[in-house]
Amino acid sequence: MYARGMTVREIQGFFAEMYSVDVSPDLISSVTDAAMSEVTAWQSCPLESVYPVVFRCASR
Repeated sequence: MYARGMTVREIQGFFAEMYSVDVSPDLISSVTDAAMSEVTAWQSCPLESVYPVVFRCASR
């Protein structure tokens, strides 16, 4: 949600409205920060030169 442009307060409101859960803005920030560091690490991994792909067509 944060990556899609929602603020921490909007995310807090979403959880309250959809799930009736009270989540603190600090918790949302902590989770977002942890997730963003994982995403950044994943994005910095080098790509392989070749990726094998297998297509299977269903026969009738």
